[in-house]
Amino acid sequence: MELAQIDKIVALENVDLFLCCRARELFQISGIAREWHVSRAESIFRSNDAADSLYAVVRGRVALTVNGETLSRLGPGKTFGVLEAITDGCRRQDATAEEDTLLLAIEAEDFIDVLSHNPDVIRAILCRALNCSEPFR
Repeated sequence: MELAQIDKIVALENVDLFLCCRARELFQISGIAREWHVSRAESIFRSNDAADSLYAVVRGRVALTVNGETLSRLGPGKTFGVLEAITDGCRRQDATAEEDTLLLAIEAEDFIDVLSHNPDVIRAILCRALNCSEPFR
């Protein structure tokens, strides 16, 4: 069953990267986010894959590994693959679902398009990245 746009907005409200975004900004981001159901042990991406999307964990858990060594485990509200996606890079690690997982995947090109047309989204994300309590104006 596909998530309705309002459900995507609610999920994005709890995502670390978007915590400082307001409703209209979340609405814009939700419009480009697609849900992806990933089964336990399924690969999301591998090291050296092209980084064409960034991901937010809605439900479940993802392991990021390099050469079989776990670097981090990410649960609901966490994002991954952001920097690589917006810098048009390659993946530096493997990402694998540790359990049945629901992700919101955002294609890098679409995300950059939203950012380029919406300075408020950039401000909110920078605010969060810089750990501000309020978006700056």
